[in-house]
Amino acid sequence: PIGPAWRDERERRAAAAGRPTILLVGHLSGTVTLDGLRAFAGEILPRLDAALGRDGFEVRIVGGYEGPPSLREALSHPAVLFCGHTEDAREEFLGADVLLVPNAIPLGVRVRILSGFSYACCVVSHAANELGIPELADRENALVGDSPERLAEAVLVALGDREHRGRLESGARGTYERSFSFDAAGGRIEEILEGIAYPTRSR
Repeated sequence: PIGPAWRDERERRAAAAGRPTILLVGHLSGTVTLDGLRAFAGEILPRLDAALGRDGFEVRIVGGYEGPPSLREALSHPAVLFCGHTEDAREEFLGADVLLVPNAIPLGVRVRILSGFSYACCVVSHAANELGIPELADRENALVGDSPERLAEAVLVALGDREHRGRLESGARGTYERSFSFDAAGGRIEEILEGIAYPTRSR
């Protein structure tokens, strides 16, 4: 979605940034999203608060539905913004220093991670998502942790080291281009569909 000039776009955003920004994405009635948000509210957010200060970062939660009142109460914090649904999340992905995916439910492919890769986001993900995305590689295209404590540590590492974050962004975009772009994935899908429609061609 941002093409070959992705690096220039991200560097421009970084130069204009204020507080470090952490992005969480997902529909707030979804089981997977709620699982991650509960872990974030109960165990990750307090650690970020202690390390960065209540005004030292911003968390943007993007997704439809308002979520249960108990979750809203748990995430009542000056750094946390509920942004609601958006038709085009481009600005959110580009403006994020870290895309955090804390859900621990091993359920299929997390499209939010692949979207983050396409925007060259620095992804911090729970290890459960490696099952659906075997291309997810710790310290190569993301930071991966197996507990809320380790996810919080990974977020702090990413926010504290711009050079390291830049390497992860490059790794994320490279993974997208090799495995998930239209040229990479679309060609394989086209090949499979043609094999179904015209089975004799493969003989």
